[in-house]
Amino acid sequence: MENRIAVFINPTSGHGKGARILRELAAARAHDPLLKGRVTAVCATPASTPDIPAIIEALKECDIALVCGGDGTVHQMADMIVRHAPGAALAVFPLGTGNDFARQLGPRPKSVAAHLQKIAAAPSFGTVDVWSINGDVLFTNYVSFGFDGWILSLYQAALKHLSQTGFFGFTFAKKMLFALVGGWALLFHGKRAPMADGAPLSVIVCNIPWYAGGARFGAGGKPDDGRLELMKLPGKVAFLRLVASRFIHGLAPQAATLEPPLTLTFTDAVPLQVDGEDYSARFAAVRQFTITRAGSIKTCS
Repeated sequence: MENRIAVFINPTSGHGKGARILRELAAARAHDPLLKGRVTAVCATPASTPDIPAIIEALKECDIALVCGGDGTVHQMADMIVRHAPGAALAVFPLGTGNDFARQLGPRPKSVAAHLQKIAAAPSFGTVDVWSINGDVLFTNYVSFGFDGWILSLYQAALKHLSQTGFFGFTFAKKMLFALVGGWALLFHGKRAPMADGAPLSVIVCNIPWYAGGARFGAGGKPDDGRLELMKLPGKVAFLRLVASRFIHGLAPQAATLEPPLTLTFTDAVPLQVDGEDYSARFAAVRQFTITRAGSIKTCS
């Protein structure tokens, strides 16, 4: 049986590259026999997280959902797959800044069309665990509390103000801005994650072996083993080691592998990010976070 493929594209990713891909694939379906016969829908992803009926219907009618975007778009679509189309497999073509989820799926062709042809002709399937925070927010990559969550909120605020220039639509410019914001925070500030037994700089819970755009997280954990890796970074030196591990393997601090459920309690409000998305405002009044396994999603590469 041939797999039906629906393509979901973030039109704002890659400085408008997502919008160009959306137009190209929509036009190609009328001329390419492979695309015409196998691609059941080409949809733009919503700007936020509402349940859009057309996207839900497209998910329900496909076997493979090819998501073109960054980790935030993958986070959004994975949540919709779990809730509306649990039998669909998730494939990714990276267009974002970090692309950690796409990284753990392995190498792929350089163009969306070639990647689409590959998963249509010879798909390779796997699974990834999905985790729930307080029975509310789902994640596949990681959730982190403290300094790095604070950096992300600062970066997104800066990006919002600077996006009018047009220059910060480019992925390279976004990475440079994130580095500048992070460097400023490292030099002059240090928002911590206060807990009963201390105040680490950051507390990070990871499901995949990559973090923050390619830092190497953990040694023995796998995204489908039903376990999580926990890292408490005591200070800025440990944080820098983790960031630098994207270039030097083995430099990252040691992570502990834990069985769920995992409960973390903080004594004060703590900034946090989930799969590279800022959730500080949503959890502003929450001090205790319990992470449980919510199931799994098929992946396709």
